Amino acid sequence: VDVKDVVAPTIETEESFVTDQGVSLDLASQISASDDKDETVEVSLNGDVDYNTIGSYQVEATATDKSGNTTTKIVTVNVYDKIASAALAQLGVYQDCTMLVTNSLKAVGINFHGSPAAYLSLGTVTDNPVPGDIIVYSGQVAIYIGNGRIVHAASRRSGIKTSTWNYRTPVAI
Repeated sequence: VDVKDVVAPTIETEESFVTDQGVSLDLASQISASDDKDETVEVSLNGDVDYNTIGSYQVEATATDKSGNTTTKIVTVNVYDKIASAALAQLGVYQDCTMLVTNSLKAVGINFHGSPAAYLSLGTVTDNPVPGDIIVYSGQVAIYIGNGRIVHAASRRSGIKTSTWNYRTPVAI
């Protein structure tokens, strides 16, 4: 009796990956597949990631077993500015907003600490923020991470978290 393999392989990977601008990832080593019949399963990747350009990239991982059964999974690679990455690394930490921004700026060698309004002296105001930009609110400061999101100090109880950039009205971006 010849038993036909009709079960597609399973892809094992994270849904998304994060890296700093200029730092490439070996996605092939992060994605594997298994199958109920075959010991080895071929995995191919389709899609380009520009590790030198900040953004969110979609890569299609396809696993194919020896019987031709396939499974496809979309993996997201987020390439962040170093300041934005440093802000994200502080999620859940209990500190005030100025320390969040101070610690994030240190990632690129900027040593500055001041009141939220004092951070306006570090750059020019814009209508089109990019990841790593500082958003100043009345009595609050945050780091823009892209896609309309910021990292900020929400409260002493919840610590550093992400929110939409307009969760309150900004003074300047």
